[in-house]
Amino acid sequence: GWLNQHIFKVTPSECIDKKYLYYLLKSLKPTFTAIASNKQTTGLGHVTIKDLKELIIDLPEKSTQEVISTYLDVLDSKIHLNEQINDNLYAQAKAIFMERFINIESLPDGWKKGNLLDIANYLNGLAMQKFRPHDDEVGLPVLKIKELRQGSCDTNSELCSPSIKPEYIVPDGVVVF
Repeated sequence: GWLNQHIFKVTPSECIDKKYLYYLLKSLKPTFTAIASNKQTTGLGHVTIKDLKELIIDLPEKSTQEVISTYLDVLDSKIHLNEQINDNLYAQAKAIFMERFINIESLPDGWKKGNLLDIANYLNGLAMQKFRPHDDEVGLPVLKIKELRQGSCDTNSELCSPSIKPEYIVPDGVVVF
């Protein structure tokens, strides 16, 4: 039955295990997305009851469905438990880090307190449009926000002259932010 124009309730019949139906519908999400996105509508596309009636699925015997849904339910429980364990481990690691490195009362021997300016050299970027490669040069890729977001330069990256000051050439292993 319909709950509203975009949400409807699906009630399992006697030939399908309710947990199996849940996992089946969950596994069909990419199919539903494709159906909805291929609709010629002025608003958001959506799946209709007609679409569901036209969908053909293989349905094993109910006893097989129950076995499958039991396994999937156990896996979901294990995934949930692992996520909780990971969250707990992260909280412990964060607390240990804070205790040992941030909120320390006295510095261990050989340590000193400082700021980021004390441990690294900082250099602002260069206006690379002023340093285009000459016809006889093989250009170097320019690091821009796009390259930082995608994690690397590519064939679409802008190029600059390799004759720029050496401090503006980024070798492997340098942290850029």
